[in-house]
Parts: sequence; C-alpha cells; structure tokens
Amino acid sequence: MSLKKEFGKRVKFLREERKLSQAKLGELIGVEALAVSRIENGENFVRAETLEAIKNAFCVNYKELFDFEEENIDDSKSKRILCHLNGLNEKEIEFFISVIQAYKNIK
Repeated sequence: MSLKKEFGKRVKFLREERKLSQAKLGELIGVEALAVSRIENGENFVRAETLEAIKNAFCVNYKELFDFEEENIDDSKSKRILCHLNGLNEKEIEFFISVIQAYKNIK
C-alpha cells in the first residue's frame, strides 16, 4: 500500500478515535473538510505545515502519526489523557486526580 493510503488510513483512525468529524479536524488544522477527505482516501498528501497541525491536533508525536501498525486503543486513550495533563502545574494535576478518584468512588 502506498504511503498516501497508509497515512490516510492512520489519519482517519486517529480522527474517529477522537470522535472528530472531518469538518472539525479541518477546522483544527486549517483546511476544508474536503481536503481532510482527500487525505484520508489517499488522494492527496499534506504539506509540512499541515502535517505539523495534524500532529498537534491529535496530540501525538511524528512517530505515532506514522505508526501504521494496529494500535492498542486503551494505550492511545492513556496517551491522550497525558497529553491534556501536560503543562499543568502540580496543584492542577492533584485536582484532576482527586476528581478521578471521586468519580471511581461513585461508580
């Protein structure tokens, strides 16, 4: 399979995993929904700026973006949570840990 096709499948997987529409991803990366569709279908490849925007929108590194192997979904969700916690101070992180613990106690 070609790089364009493999990359497109990967973008689609990451987009759907994050429950984003093509229009929303397009908005996040600065392209039209039609361009996202063409990327996902392997018709077009991206410029460097768009590639970086996709990486940032999905909160992954380049290696993960080009990892065309089956991904463990639970591992991916954990990475997404960590990405959102990145940059928070210790007090903010402790707050979110307490929220998670409280949620688990309610269940």
